[in-house]
Amino acid sequence: MVIELPAVVEAVVEAVVEAVVEAVVEAVVEAVVEAVVEAVVEAVVEAWWRPWWRPWLQPLRFMRERSLQPPSGWIIGEPVDVQLTIAADVGRPLLVKDIA
Repeated sequence: MVIELPAVVEAVVEAVVEAVVEAVVEAVVEAVVEAVVEAVVEAVVEAWWRPWWRPWLQPLRFMRERSLQPPSGWIIGEPVDVQLTIAADVGRPLLVKDIA
C-alpha cells in the first residue's frame, strides 16, 4: 500500500484549517451572544429596577448623610451641612477645612 504524500498533507491541512475555523467561529459567536445578553440585561435593569428602587433608597441616603454629625455642642449652619453632604457623596475623607 502506497500513500501519496501530497494527499496526506492535503488531508492534514484541511483538518487543521477546519478545526481552527470552527474554534474561531465558536469563540466569536459566544462573545457576541454574551455581550448582547449582558447589554439587554443591563438595559432592563436600568429601565425598570432603578426607577422603582430609587424611592426606597432615599431614606437610607438621608440616614447616611445624617450619620456624619459632629460632636454635640458644635454649632453648624446650613453651608457646613452642604459641605458635609458633598464630602460624603464624593467619597473622600472629611477634612478640617470642610468643617471650618
